Amino acid sequence: METEKEKVCEGPEYAFITDIQITLECLHEAYQMEGDLLKSGKNIYATMIYPFIRMIKEQCSTMELCEEELHKELWRTYETEEDNVKFVKDNLLGGRDTLPIGEFAIGTNTTAYVLANKYNMVYKLPILIVEKMGPHFAVGDTCYSWSEENILHNPDGKEIVAKDNECSILRKTDISKAYFNCHTDITIPYDEIGGIYSVHADGTKVAIIENGRFVLPGTEMLNEPFKEAK
Repeated sequence: METEKEKVCEGPEYAFITDIQITLECLHEAYQMEGDLLKSGKNIYATMIYPFIRMIKEQCSTMELCEEELHKELWRTYETEEDNVKFVKDNLLGGRDTLPIGEFAIGTNTTAYVLANKYNMVYKLPILIVEKMGPHFAVGDTCYSWSEENILHNPDGKEIVAKDNECSILRKTDISKAYFNCHTDITIPYDEIGGIYSVHADGTKVAIIENGRFVLPGTEMLNEPFKEAK
């Protein structure tokens, strides 16, 4: 009499291959959904976060962190990223997701810039003073908001014609989309500038500033205060 063979449960003849980046993106979404539970003290093993932590751990064979330590590192990165994004959105974008560039200009009072840094005064000065010291841009409306049609001239007699961005020009077709009623200036320290270039219609570039110093012919004298500060 033949004995019945013991049945063996066999798995399917295929394997799942998961891209680590996809796993991280899923984990990011899980943090968004379960973040409040984590802050309240809930254990990660009881959340939908844990499976993704486990997948990352298994795919990174050289990782020495245990699952809980890995979670703490990723959660710290997630929270920092969220805080940074929230800060920019609340303080620079006025709660909006995006804003157009409203201005880009290069202030040339490098003497004031050097002195303000020497005496640690930069962050005590009004932005309208600081922006005259060096490169800066603004998000929101342009400097000519609601007055684009007014004719203005520079001291040399040339008319100012660059007054619109891609949003303000919409005033001619749908004024409700043209303005945001904000203009936030952001200054750029010279030491953090790799290069600023003008780009011509044919694609050629002309250097204005490189490595934090003026290089456009005729502007070299603006570097003198930097030399004297050393």
